[in-house]
Amino acid sequence: MLITVAIVEDLEEIREGLKSYIDPDPEFAIACACGTAGEALIALPANQPDIVIMDINLPDMNGIDCINAVKDDCPHTQFMMFTVYENDEKVFDALQAGASGYLLKSASPVLIMEAIKELYKGGSPLPPAC
Repeated sequence: MLITVAIVEDLEEIREGLKSYIDPDPEFAIACACGTAGEALIALPANQPDIVIMDINLPDMNGIDCINAVKDDCPHTQFMMFTVYENDEKVFDALQAGASGYLLKSASPVLIMEAIKELYKGGSPLPPAC
């Protein structure tokens, strides 16, 4: 089972950090890594990843709106929000937009990897407080 993962995160150090522990794992392959929603609107349909790790706060369009804009072009892709926000309104908005999971940026690398696998298998990873 090879799970293709796309990362949409404007902060380069976080984007590169995610890549540094996802990419070496033989169960995963990085499909693309985007720094803006505009890049994601092009790269996600072109790459059709299994999972997208999507930041909420992007400089050109928020991640929730980005999911709305690209979801129809990526019918088999699962979206997981990756953010610092812990409030229920953001969780609800993300899930309503089509996200299937939600993780806090404070999550450990092990938890992130487990959440990707859970999402791939049809689960809905959420932080414990949700």
